[in-house]
Amino acid sequence: MNEEFIKGIEYTPIEEPDHSYISEPINPISDATTNFVAAISFGMFLLFLQYVLNNDSVYWNYLTDKISSTLCNGLNYYFYKENSLDNLEKENEEKTMEDETFAPPKLYENKYLEEVKKLADDIVFTETELETELKQRVIIRKNMENKLKSDKTHVETQLEYFEKRLEDLEVEKAYKKEDQEEEKKEGIEQEIANIKNEQKLYKKAQELLEEKKIEEEDINKFAREFILKERLDNLKNCIVMEKTPVGNAIMFYNNSKTSFEYYSDSTLPYRYLEVIARKYILTYKCKQIFVDMEEEIKEAEKKLEEKKKKEEEEKQKEKEEKYSGKSSTTTDKPAKNVFAKFKNYNKDNSIKVAAVPLDRPSTAKQTKPQEEKVIKERANRYSFEGKLANFNFLKKIDRKVVDKRYAVSFAEFKKMKKSQ
Repeated sequence: MNEEFIKGIEYTPIEEPDHSYISEPINPISDATTNFVAAISFGMFLLFLQYVLNNDSVYWNYLTDKISSTLCNGLNYYFYKENSLDNLEKENEEKTMEDETFAPPKLYENKYLEEVKKLADDIVFTETELETELKQRVIIRKNMENKLKSDKTHVETQLEYFEKRLEDLEVEKAYKKEDQEEEKKEGIEQEIANIKNEQKLYKKAQELLEEKKIEEEDINKFAREFILKERLDNLKNCIVMEKTPVGNAIMFYNNSKTSFEYYSDSTLPYRYLEVIARKYILTYKCKQIFVDMEEEIKEAEKKLEEKKKKEEEEKQKEKEEKYSGKSSTTTDKPAKNVFAKFKNYNKDNSIKVAAVPLDRPSTAKQTKPQEEKVIKERANRYSFEGKLANFNFLKKIDRKVVDKRYAVSFAEFKKMKKSQ
């Protein structure tokens, strides 16, 4: 049964008539024609390149750039893929490093110049400093009010004294006898005149004191100055260490002397000290203590130019005045000489004096006009305090601050003992 079913399903090919579906073979192209075409195309390409190179290099440059860019993009895509940007950044960094290596070395004296110029001139206070400023304003206001009151009372007492003194002098003057005590009367009158002059001055002062008012601007100014002074005084505890081409140095600012003090084992020139001072103001943000020499020189040059202009204008005015005076005044006759002319008996005209040779330099000194030098009004002060071994890094403890008993005088100590 199964065999019959399988035989029924099997494909039985249909018999077809004998026909051939295979196409006739194509005649093969000869190798000679292909080589001929390739040679002609290559020759035409060479002629085109020759034309491009001889006539204009723009096409050649364009082709080379295009080919190089396509090749680079392809290589980056296949080999680098996502890391192409990182590689480009690395290449740029390498180029900058190469440029820096080939660049000439900077001078040490020009160090920190750009940073100092960028540093802000404004002073920024901390929270503690702002709190002390507010407290100081209250104290300053009280002190100013007390001073104003004391000045007013002093002026009033002086005026009262002058009035009483004038009354006494007038009474004394009236009781003096005219014949006997004229000298004493003159002395009393002189004293009265002096007192009246002083009285006028004190009355003017009284008027000014009554008009005077305590302003907030003055209070804020004094409070700000107080905080700035405290900050500058504390700079003595702030140090800076710097390695110079000559040697190492330690520097700090002393506000009481208004100078930078430094310790070093070698003698440092002024231009190197300026560099250390620049580092100091950059680290502690205190530009107000530093004097910029470039700005000072510019200001001095401006003042010199203004001075020269004024001198030239004055000279021109003098010349104009002279010319105007000459035209107005008449020519004066030459005055006769008062001194007599004596005869020279021993003079012989035949004797000739030899002239000074031309090669011989003249004895008279040729003074050149000295140019006015640029004088700076301000400059940074530096004081050498000793070698590095002499500098104490540890600060001495002020016992008066720690224990108040050290600040007590001998008289106060005795009083304390008696009270006990």
